[in-house]
Amino acid sequence: MLVFQKLSVLTIFLFFSLVLWISPAQASIQLQGQFRATQACEAFQSLRKGTNPGNIRLTPNIIYPVTAKNKQEATYYYLRIENANPASRWVSIDCGELLAVLKQKLSPNKP
Repeated sequence: MLVFQKLSVLTIFLFFSLVLWISPAQASIQLQGQFRATQACEAFQSLRKGTNPGNIRLTPNIIYPVTAKNKQEATYYYLRIENANPASRWVSIDCGELLAVLKQKLSPNKP
């Protein structure tokens, strides 16, 4: 019986470890809008890792499509940036201004 209990605890631990490992880091809020850059800020592929393949930066006075924000009280917007690979990047809200929001919806998955 003791062996069975140990195996059960180990199985449960492994299951939850796997679930946490493959689940998204956080929810995001989907948006359809526009963002005008006022600074040449970095555009990150991953906020958590701080990665910026291609060293992509915003171009001041360019308007970019917004597809999401990181949370209700946003600190970052998820923009589509032409000629970036990947094209979807996170930028600080301090790098410009949100011009228009057409639609907003909570998304359980990271964009």
